[in-house]
Amino acid sequence: MPSLDGVPRGFRLPGTCAACRATWNAKFRLADDSPISTSALAEWDVPINSTPAPSSAIDVAQWITLCRMLITDADACQDRVRGRRLKVLAGRGVEEALKFFDDPDSDLPPEKAFFHEETRRIYRANPHELARDRLLGLRARLPSPIRER
Repeated sequence: MPSLDGVPRGFRLPGTCAACRATWNAKFRLADDSPISTSALAEWDVPINSTPAPSSAIDVAQWITLCRMLITDADACQDRVRGRRLKVLAGRGVEEALKFFDDPDSDLPPEKAFFHEETRRIYRANPHELARDRLLGLRARLPSPIRER
């Protein structure tokens, strides 16, 4: 499971102000003992980003880190419905990551898909981790969204 400074289930989202270029780090930790109710998960059956444009807040590497966290939680989940829904969310995250691939002839995301030096460094060390074919394969293994009625 990804961690933030050794804390399980944590992650950092670096940010930069577009106006003044000031930077900050928002730190998040998913509580180990705070389950998400099935009714709350049903409300998640909405698109993450309904536009064709890639995210401007979370870069391609951060999307995949979040997806991996969701998949790990889903695999450890005892509730099959909750586990499936977490994997649906992970699939939506992969779809968001794939929006960054703007060159149909390249299997790798463009440099502009990385918003922070840290994610660029991680990518440069393991570019195959974010290859389009790998992400498409991951997406194919995840369930499709289901609609609650």
